Amino acid sequence: MMKVSLFALFMLLFLNFHLSAQTYGNKGVLDFSFNYIESVSNNNSTFSQFKSETNSLDFGLSYGFCFNNHFTWGFGINYGHIKENDLNTIFLMDFNEDHDYFGKEALEIKSNIIAPLLYFKYNKQLFNKLYLSTRLTVSYGFVESKSECFNYHSDGSLYFTPVSTSSSMVTTINDTKKSQYLGITLQPELCYFLTNRLGFIVKLGGVGFTDFEGQDQHWTLSMNPSYWSYGLILSIGKKSVDPLSEL
Repeated sequence: MMKVSLFALFMLLFLNFHLSAQTYGNKGVLDFSFNYIESVSNNNSTFSQFKSETNSLDFGLSYGFCFNNHFTWGFGINYGHIKENDLNTIFLMDFNEDHDYFGKEALEIKSNIIAPLLYFKYNKQLFNKLYLSTRLTVSYGFVESKSECFNYHSDGSLYFTPVSTSSSMVTTINDTKKSQYLGITLQPELCYFLTNRLGFIVKLGGVGFTDFEGQDQHWTLSMNPSYWSYGLILSIGKKSVDPLSEL
């Protein structure tokens, strides 16, 4: 993922020196962006194994107005889907007591976020068709999380006496939780116009704050390419005086 991100950034800079100039020369801009992250972590020891897999998919759609040479403001909506699978296995053996314990817990959590947003952006032209922007976004919406937990444990003399002497238990727990969501991000963006109206945009991480009804609040700061979002920007509306040509 990091190699793809760096390659995309390099192409933006390279193509700028070979194509003619293009700017935000229209009154409105429509942009669409997405991000996909897949991560796997393992923590194994002699008597336990833990594995976690997370898949995250985010979409964003917004419409903005260029109201002077530098500034754009707009509104839109974000949608996010997160799926997490955790598997924890424990095995213990007591040779003196001929006693064993085996436990396994599997947890699956699926979360969906829908959040309308408002944004304010400052634009700066770097080269002919390449722009650097700083974007402040405030989003507020709702999160629905569905979890399913499967527990199995066996406690008894599984290896030294017949299995029938052991005891085991299987439980399954399902839960659904809904909560409110507040998100604030400040992030740099690079935009390169491919045609008179169509451009390619990269959102480069940045600083973020999230709040889930006051119960889970945290700040993030990341320029890791794995967290970059990619998309398209489209200038629409009647052509007007180029708002960025004097930068």
